[in-house]
Amino acid sequence: SMAFIGERIGLIFQMADDIVDGLTQNGRPAYQDIANGQLNYVTLKLIELHPELYHPVYEYKKSGKGEVPWKVSQYQEAVKAVHEVINFEKDKIISVFRELCRERDQLDLFPIFELMIS
Repeated sequence: SMAFIGERIGLIFQMADDIVDGLTQNGRPAYQDIANGQLNYVTLKLIELHPELYHPVYEYKKSGKGEVPWKVSQYQEAVKAVHEVINFEKDKIISVFRELCRERDQLDLFPIFELMIS
């Protein structure tokens, strides 16, 4: 169960990092993952939500040049969907940890963990 929790926390951090990839920050341009030929959780969700973007996204992934093939609103929709996945994963982690605390009669640890995950 702790392995499950560790794996899921890693997954959440990766999804959060993929969301940050869509932002311009510290002089670093947005969308560096796809410009470097890598799809991330957000771009995969974008394709899932907008199948018509499948070929344009893969073409952009190959070249890494020019304007991105999606609209800002489409990308924001994908980011929102990834946030929902993150929240779902956090709820699962909290539920598993709560059960572990219950099994070990250490429920006093649970509030600290829940705060940390949130």
